[in-house]
Amino acid sequence: MDTQDTAKLAEMTYEIGRSSKNDLPNTFENVNKHLLDEGINYEVVPEWSDRQITTFRNIDNPKKIHISHKGTQVGSSTQNRDLLSDVKIAFGFSPHDGYVKKRKKRTERIISRLEPEELTMSSHSLGGMTQNYTIGKSKKVRDVLLQADTFNAGSSPLFNNDLNISKRAKAQLNKIPLRHHRTKRDIVSAGLVNNVPFGELVEYKTRSTPHEKEHKKIDADFYEKQNIKTKKELNNMGYLERGLYDHHLHHFSNRIIDPIQKHKNKKNKKLKGSSIFSFLPFL
Repeated sequence: MDTQDTAKLAEMTYEIGRSSKNDLPNTFENVNKHLLDEGINYEVVPEWSDRQITTFRNIDNPKKIHISHKGTQVGSSTQNRDLLSDVKIAFGFSPHDGYVKKRKKRTERIISRLEPEELTMSSHSLGGMTQNYTIGKSKKVRDVLLQADTFNAGSSPLFNNDLNISKRAKAQLNKIPLRHHRTKRDIVSAGLVNNVPFGELVEYKTRSTPHEKEHKKIDADFYEKQNIKTKKELNNMGYLERGLYDHHLHHFSNRIIDPIQKHKNKKNKKLKGSSIFSFLPFL
């Protein structure tokens, strides 16, 4: 699946995440309409979607399933649990975090019930973390996984070193296209630069382009977007402000950035020159 499409599917988890429980059916309908308008041939599976994990199925072949884990979403019903997991993962307690394990078990239940012939996954930020944990720890997931993408997945050296993977799991993962996409100045995924848990890291540079302005125009009434930045505004941003801006998923979903560097086979490499920003709560 095209990574631009997988980014858009991951983006939809935030639209569902901000919905009230009673309004979820209307939100699912709106998401399906949006995906149709975007030319993405997937629809929400309502019985296996909630405000943490969204399950999509291919309209032509329901045995093709896509699963996205939602990232931290301030103002949503999952806000407190999201932020608590961010802190735990940042300080290396992810193996003991029930929230992370719950998402893994939920993903396994989805696979058991839907029995997909092909599974793809994509998630952003905290969702990228829980997706990586799920893939690394679940043979049930790996057995049907065709492709997985994360976007600015939250990462610290402690988290990645905690993700110990068996030799058999590594052999499976080496045969699957697994890509971790991050913007060059994103502070949330900084730990990935020297410590990729598995797969391939691809870095990008953000820039002000007409494509980003058009993206805001198209989607302004559907879900929230950050204010579009001019080249001058980008250059005048401080480190923290630019890092948070670069973290947003819309940079990937409309491909307004270009890959600049790839990193392979860096799992468990010690992070040198680590920054305090590697341990900030992940957004």
